[in-house]
Amino acid sequence: MQKLLAILVIIAIPVFYFLYVYENGMSLYSVVTQDEGSIVRVGNVPVRVEVADTDTLRGRGLGGRDSLGATNGMLFIFDKSDYHRFWMKDMRILIDIIWIAKDLRVVDITKNVSPDTYPHTFEPSVPVRFVLETNANYAESFGIAIGDVVTFPEELIPADLRTKE
Repeated sequence: MQKLLAILVIIAIPVFYFLYVYENGMSLYSVVTQDEGSIVRVGNVPVRVEVADTDTLRGRGLGGRDSLGATNGMLFIFDKSDYHRFWMKDMRILIDIIWIAKDLRVVDITKNVSPDTYPHTFEPSVPVRFVLETNANYAESFGIAIGDVVTFPEELIPADLRTKE
């Protein structure tokens, strides 16, 4: 019983810290664990992302990795909106899949996807242009929800979606 309580406390402290920082509008940049990559925001929640914008990078995705930084993710950028399917081939970590439409809004979330679901595929309920993979429970921990606006650095927005002035 004491071990269970100790484990719960160890898990609860970082979760409450992240929630406190998020609720008080403080920056999470200080807890981003990877030095390279762009920052995207889902609502007010920053995620440092690696970009997968080619067939090769999208095919590899996060496969073969043993971990992902606590506030890191992988952003998949597609050439067109579609019902892009994902599977857990070669995956070793549980993830959330955040589906993003071309208007840069979250349109679906698939939570806690386990590697043992392979070869099952996952797809959004509506066509998407982007997919963001994060650690499992990320969406729930930070209150990410359908309808949230996603903000990308200008260089990550495909030319056909950039605002024309």
